[in-house]
Amino acid sequence: MDFDTDLEALWKALEQEVKAGRVKSLGLSNFNSVQVQRIMKIAEIPPAANQVEIHLYFQQRPLVELCQKLGIAMVSYGSVGGPHTGGGKTMTLLKDPIVLEIAKKYGKTPGQIVLKALVQRDIIVIPKSITPERIKSNIDIFNFQLTDEDLQKLAKLDKGKSGRFYDFKTDFKGCLKHKEYPFHIDF
Repeated sequence: MDFDTDLEALWKALEQEVKAGRVKSLGLSNFNSVQVQRIMKIAEIPPAANQVEIHLYFQQRPLVELCQKLGIAMVSYGSVGGPHTGGGKTMTLLKDPIVLEIAKKYGKTPGQIVLKALVQRDIIVIPKSITPERIKSNIDIFNFQLTDEDLQKLAKLDKGKSGRFYDFKTDFKGCLKHKEYPFHIDF
């Protein structure tokens, strides 16, 4: 069995680990909609979550809607989205004028606004920080709600694929050649 190229066989082997009691649950990481649907067709034990890059510049709405419809929790990495420089562009979500305007309106930080927008879409967020103040601030998002109007403004920040901060080509040489590389197709 070649786990590098046989996604379905790998899933079946992981299900055996759950059945044997050695694993509690199974999840996905960086799976696109085609890969999610392939797993769901053969899964006896459905995935609990799919962890992917999601932030206001790369909202992945079709993938999020598919996974949520299938009962798969969406987990966001790169939730605060930047700053990032890549492909000749610099994007800093936390300095976006719309984010700053909404943060001022609520008396919150830009980070709190971008995290709250994802949480209100039922997306689990993983904000990365080592600063105690920022960690506390990232948790302090449950005492307010963004209005539908503000959520619509934030939804318009989506840049589609061009908003992606991570593509893995730099960190994982040769990944583009792998038949399961998930970023060749739309999510």
